[in-house]
Amino acid sequence: MPNKPATTKPALDELKDLRRKLKEHERLEARFRQTEGTLRAILESTADGILVIDEQGKVIYANERFGEMWHIPESVIETRDDRELIPFVLDQLVDPQDFEARVKVLYQTREAAFDTIHFKDGRLFERYSRPLMVKNKITGRVWSFRDVTFYKTAEELALRENAKLSAMISGMEEGVIFANKDDFIIEINEYFCRMLKIERNNVLGTNLRDFQLASLIEDLDDYIQRFKDTHYCEPLHLQQPIGETEVFLRLQPIYHDNKYDGVLLNLIDVTRLVKARQQAEAANLAKNKFLATVSHEIRTPLNGVIGMTDLALSNCFDDEQREYLDAIKISADSLLSVINDILDFSKIEAGKLDFYQVDFGIREFLKEFFQTIEPRAKQKGLELKYCLEDEVPDKLVGDPERLRQVLLNLLGNALKFTEQGNIEVKAELKTLKTDKVVLQFSVHDTGIGIPADQHERIFEAFTQVDGSDTRKFGGTGLGLSISQRLVRQMGGRMWVTSNEQAGSVFGFTAEFGLWSASSDESLPYSAATGQAHELNQNSHSRSYKVLVAEDNEINLLMTTKMLEKIGHQVDTAATGEQAVRAIQTEPYDFVLMDMEMPEMDGIQATRKIRELEKDGRRRIPIIALTAHAIKGDRERCLEAGMDGYLSKPFYSEELHQVIEQTVLASANMTQIGQAAEIQALDEISLLARLDEDIGLARELLGMFVEQCPHQINQLQEAITAQDLTAVWMLSHNLKGAAANVEARAVRVAVANLEAQAKQEDQAASAEAFAKLQTEAERSLAKIKIFLAK
Repeated sequence: MPNKPATTKPALDELKDLRRKLKEHERLEARFRQTEGTLRAILESTADGILVIDEQGKVIYANERFGEMWHIPESVIETRDDRELIPFVLDQLVDPQDFEARVKVLYQTREAAFDTIHFKDGRLFERYSRPLMVKNKITGRVWSFRDVTFYKTAEELALRENAKLSAMISGMEEGVIFANKDDFIIEINEYFCRMLKIERNNVLGTNLRDFQLASLIEDLDDYIQRFKDTHYCEPLHLQQPIGETEVFLRLQPIYHDNKYDGVLLNLIDVTRLVKARQQAEAANLAKNKFLATVSHEIRTPLNGVIGMTDLALSNCFDDEQREYLDAIKISADSLLSVINDILDFSKIEAGKLDFYQVDFGIREFLKEFFQTIEPRAKQKGLELKYCLEDEVPDKLVGDPERLRQVLLNLLGNALKFTEQGNIEVKAELKTLKTDKVVLQFSVHDTGIGIPADQHERIFEAFTQVDGSDTRKFGGTGLGLSISQRLVRQMGGRMWVTSNEQAGSVFGFTAEFGLWSASSDESLPYSAATGQAHELNQNSHSRSYKVLVAEDNEINLLMTTKMLEKIGHQVDTAATGEQAVRAIQTEPYDFVLMDMEMPEMDGIQATRKIRELEKDGRRRIPIIALTAHAIKGDRERCLEAGMDGYLSKPFYSEELHQVIEQTVLASANMTQIGQAAEIQALDEISLLARLDEDIGLARELLGMFVEQCPHQINQLQEAITAQDLTAVWMLSHNLKGAAANVEARAVRVAVANLEAQAKQEDQAASAEAFAKLQTEAERSLAKIKIFLAK
């Protein structure tokens, strides 16, 4: 048996060492492959294009993104030759020569480099490269390319937009300031700097609180904090003077992703606008004064003409004299109609024509209305009839006097332009809802008709069908224009259908509320006064002792005769002073007080009489007589302490009716003037003054509801402490607030309290405050109803 070769121990050790090294090599190789795979995965996942070149210009590595970015086919990249890549690269560049020269330089340097490459198609790459070093020796270069076209384009666009915005802001004729979310000013234009006489560079970077804004905007910190605390907040608007300049300020929060991001302030010079407004207001005031004067100067003698004519007619038995007096009365009524048209037109143009919302029955209204019109139709031999649909609800809420005015104008025109035949008025139901109704009225006549080409023109001011008709029939040409505008304010429209010589039909719609029946449902509507009241059945048999204060002799005579004719005893006074002296010596049941008198006018005389009554005298009812008929007259009379109001010219029945209302109400310890005329809330006037901005009206009324009780409490404390100076000052503030929101009852009551406190009358002040509390509760309740709508 052969012997096995012997294995030496050194050989075995070498074999074991070789196996160990082989395993270590395999392990390292596996780890290298893993690391290489990880590195490749990282390089392939990046958005950058990566290229690695060795010192001979061979491609060591290029990721897929590199080929996509440079539009190089994969087959070219697989050649691993940098010289194959270059033509594809250079053909895309704006400046290939510069690119190639730059690459050669970079291959020779040890420095890292960063630059930008521009492509012919508009793309933009950022290039970053650094040498590939092995044992401190350059063995190649690593290049990375990033496509920044979108970002650079967006940046350039933003820069251009910022440049345009800066140019716009610089050229704006208003001040502009931007502040960031940390309240530091980042932009301000030259206009703002010029207005406030400051240097732009001294303002940029400063805090809003260190700037002059604190002096311009009170509670600036509170407003900015409010902006920061909410996702959205309304901007602040202010108008105030800066020196001699009147400015409008707007502080507007800026939000980004529902987070506060800063604030914008605009400052606009409105000095010229304010002056123009003041001039317009002054011109309007001058116009109103002129109208008041003209109205007074015309109505005063006209009152005498109409009143004395009525008195003469009631005592005239001669047919020829009656004919003359009838002619005078017709002429006077026509003149009064012209005056009323001109005054109404001027009020409508100024947006100051009053509309009231009262309960009335449409059937009673139409019955009384046609009773006044029917005699004129019979006089011309015309048949007058009206038809009211059964479906029309009777109890309405609206302004019956404006409805009367429209119907009177249309019927007046129909009577004027119709020589024979008939006139018919129809009232129909158009729409009916739970809280409102729309009625349609139409007036049909068999008159001269209107050519088709004149249908639109006749609604223009100072227009009739043609000049010959104007001369033949007379009139101002304002009636239809006024009626159309009244109808619009009643939520309706007006139209006409007619053919020449074939009659006309004038129609209009009007919207009314529906009357919620209450305890006073039985009170009939009075067409003469526009108020619901209960007439005393034996009123004509009652006799009062009356003082008439009037400086116009004819009007004094006429009023005296009217009063004596219905059984009253009359004393007269030619001035306010005489009236004040007279009431101190005689126990008059009431006073008729003319507003315009020499030495002491009716307002002054009334205030003097009310002062005299503070010593415990009986309160004498005072009825104002005025020829102005201008908006605000009625409130001025009632605020002075008058109880009733009668506009000249007036008829005997109107005088009697106002007397009965005033004296009866006074006997019941109420003031008809305040109860019937002074409203808890005049919504129509408030909205008209705010250009129908309901949102602003709700905001103002909400503030009043919040502040008024606090002011009342302050007044209560001052009354209790008998501090009449504080009462006077607090009353003055509350009066202004009430006037701003058209809370008229509060305004009148607090004005009385203010007057009593100013006179240092403690007892009268306490009584006036009690009245104010009542009126405040009534007004606040009315306002809350409005806000709940």
